[in-house]
Amino acid sequence: MKPFPYEDIVGLTHPEPQRHKRMPMSARAAQFAPFAALSGHEEAIVETARQTVMKPVLSEDDLDRLNRCHQLLSAHLDERPLVRFTVFIPDKCKEGGSIETLQGAAESIHEEKRIVQLADGTAISMDNILSMEGHLFEDLF
Repeated sequence: MKPFPYEDIVGLTHPEPQRHKRMPMSARAAQFAPFAALSGHEEAIVETARQTVMKPVLSEDDLDRLNRCHQLLSAHLDERPLVRFTVFIPDKCKEGGSIETLQGAAESIHEEKRIVQLADGTAISMDNILSMEGHLFEDLF
């Protein structure tokens, strides 16, 4: 029978480093932690999974109502009417966007820029307005 293969070194103490301190166990474990081989891959997966909606196509009746609301709003801007806008917000990163409701006192309309400015500083693109609601429009239809 062969003697124990490491018999000559079993009783020796573990060698200590001569030039630097021994690495703590917590730092030693970090060496073997998983790493991101593809930086940004996780973010790309999350971005791809994020849902968007396509901009609704308004009917002729909806466009006509929106046009009447716009004219009425223009005529009553000096009253700073409270209006609730349903707006399509285009996504900056991918096709589609989201539909949100914005509310505020209408302050001005910039026809050349096609923007409705609210008193709180919010600028709403007229091309993305899907509907307008408020006491100003109650008698329209």
